[in-house]
Amino acid sequence: MCAICCLSLAFSISLVVATVALTLGGAGWVVTWTRLDVSVQLSSPRWGAGRTLSIYSALSSGGIAAGSWLGGWPKIIRSP
Repeated sequence: MCAICCLSLAFSISLVVATVALTLGGAGWVVTWTRLDVSVQLSSPRWGAGRTLSIYSALSSGGIAAGSWLGGWPKIIRSP
């Protein structure tokens, strides 16, 4: 769903198509993260599910933040 969203945004100039694509892409993003959360919760032992989910959430949020920072780093270096 996210790949279709990216492709439709790349090849379309219509605002309506972009709105629908972003809505469906966002829904796909939420469903993907929810399924990953559920799979982590179900695969961890009952006694450690809370700790496992907290570590998973911290690492995924930190990974997204680090990826965003690294993605913007070349722009920071080139700015005057």
